[in-house]
Amino acid sequence: MGLFDLFRKGTSLKQNDKNVSISFSMPSSKDIEQQASIDAEKIARMNAACRKSEHGLSVSQILLLEYCKKGKYPNPEGGYPRFWYYDYGLKNVGEELKKLAEEGFIRFSSPKEILSTIKVDQLKEILHRLNLPANGKKAELVERIKGNADDEFLKHYVNSDKYILTEFGEKELEENEYISYLHSHKYPEISIWDVNKNSNLKHWRDYIWGRFNKCSIEYASKGQWGLYRNVRFSMAEFLFDEAKYLDAFAMYGEVCFYDVNGADVYIDYDDPADLLIEGILTRMKKAVKEGNISDEKQREILLKRVESCQPVKRRVQQGKMTELILCKMQKQN
Repeated sequence: MGLFDLFRKGTSLKQNDKNVSISFSMPSSKDIEQQASIDAEKIARMNAACRKSEHGLSVSQILLLEYCKKGKYPNPEGGYPRFWYYDYGLKNVGEELKKLAEEGFIRFSSPKEILSTIKVDQLKEILHRLNLPANGKKAELVERIKGNADDEFLKHYVNSDKYILTEFGEKELEENEYISYLHSHKYPEISIWDVNKNSNLKHWRDYIWGRFNKCSIEYASKGQWGLYRNVRFSMAEFLFDEAKYLDAFAMYGEVCFYDVNGADVYIDYDDPADLLIEGILTRMKKAVKEGNISDEKQREILLKRVESCQPVKRRVQQGKMTELILCKMQKQN
């Protein structure tokens, strides 16, 4: 039983009545916690059975390397996030960290080595103690401290009981980049476990793109235009991450098209532009900036991509969608 099955408890349907009544009872917090724990145990088994890295690390262990790189582990402020258990099946993060240290993937840092991970206010306080200027960017503050203080002095201000990656750990993390990427990019069409099990890990980006295309074709063939729109958004985000700004801009434009001309919207909008999502337009403007896309090129891209889309329910005349998007982008603060 999945989590959403819990919402079906207490459903009643009287087919012989004129008025069909359906009642729902919301799951209790205990029900939700119990189901989440069952799911976490399943994920723990998946993690244990996953395809290991060249040096024998599981998905969760490699992701721990990413967090050690940030200089916050062990014992981060506020404790370890709950996702370690619910998303990766880890019950004891501390024990996993000790294993990684024993195997040479991580080691405890010196105060100087984690200066860049602490807050600017703390850096400025150290500089004041050293009677040094506290102006400049964070990187400049760090270098100023490194050039004027030793570890013995810094240990009074910096908690250096934190892990950092060894060269061995850095290499392991770099060779399994897909794990950190998919942890931070929650694409509904694909998961870390899918990529780990089924892809050629040297070409994991190609596998993800192929999965997006497969989902697009499937949703279009079934007329599931809401899901189709969502996977096109995932594709736009993926393209943006790869610095393919022209392609990302075009794909965001397609998302805008289906926001306006997609499945029925229950609210009657006098202005179709109100259906354009501000967050998508913001991403388009960012793609324009990063890709240095001229006004003329923006119009050319949208005319080619957007005006060729097939509407589910047309709210804007063909040839007008491009101008609607560009106009809305210009009006956005």
